[in-house]
Amino acid sequence: MAQVMAAPSAMMTVQVPEGAPPGTMVQLTAPNGQPVQVQIPPGLGPGQQFTIAVPAAAPQMMMPAAPAGPVVLVDHLLVANCGKFPGQAFAGYAADDVMGAGARPAFASEVTFGMIMDNMGCCKNPYQGLEVPVYLSTIDAGNGKITDRNFEAARLHFDVVPACQCPCDNTPISGRVVKAGVAYPLVSHGGPSACPQCIADADMTVNSTTLKGTLYPCCVQPCCDTPFVRPVEGEPGAGMYRWILQPCASGPGRDPVQPFRRMPCCFCPGGKPIGLQTYSMQLPAKNDVPPEVWFAAAIFESVVYPYHQQGDGGGGDGGGGGATASPPAR
Repeated sequence: MAQVMAAPSAMMTVQVPEGAPPGTMVQLTAPNGQPVQVQIPPGLGPGQQFTIAVPAAAPQMMMPAAPAGPVVLVDHLLVANCGKFPGQAFAGYAADDVMGAGARPAFASEVTFGMIMDNMGCCKNPYQGLEVPVYLSTIDAGNGKITDRNFEAARLHFDVVPACQCPCDNTPISGRVVKAGVAYPLVSHGGPSACPQCIADADMTVNSTTLKGTLYPCCVQPCCDTPFVRPVEGEPGAGMYRWILQPCASGPGRDPVQPFRRMPCCFCPGGKPIGLQTYSMQLPAKNDVPPEVWFAAAIFESVVYPYHQQGDGGGGDGGGGGATASPPAR
């Protein structure tokens, strides 16, 4: 095999190997990893060198920039195909307001049944240690799959998810979103409660931003979407808005951006993904995390809610809350 000495350009120096007279075809590997066949020129013997041009290295696929905007939307979807256990998909967008004006596709992620089963263990919460990639991509409206997995923008890690979420356990649920080597912590504070309707959910922090807890509505109307909001203290309008999309309802929550159907009154698995709930994050003025982190924070919240802040071992002291708050006007 000919000896290769890389040059700093698309030219390559080749040394004639032993037993290769002029006219012999030899195969070698270019510095960019591509196989190259070359013919030994006339008049050259073993040990002599000559220069050839080789194809330049294939261009690296550059990570595109995620769309930006004052609002990050997340559509939480149920993917239920006949003969298979259901999974979840998450479609993310940048938008101009919390009701979805100017929505631009940005992120996609999924938590499949297979991911959960692979992460199962004895006396272990199936989300403990789970890693969820966040892609610069979209969710296919026909089959609920991620359309492009070439660019992983970030990764959500569920670090502490207690196996037994008992009312007496005040262990916070925590995770992190890692983007470009930087970790942004997510924490749901406090502990669970046996009464979601009467104790406000715990505060949740996204890096340095605190989203106040929310109280589950005491009366849920089957014909109307169920609203929640985690406001940012001191910043009117900023926070995480969430609507559970009720079957057969037509609002007042934000509809999924794509034509993902709502849960029908009579559910049969199969067909297009189903919108379970929608999130809208009005970013705070002092936002210190990229939009991928807010997208992942909605996935985190969908797993940990309801997780209730406790008092001193009995009852609950609430986490603040804005159960009755409304989205800011357009």
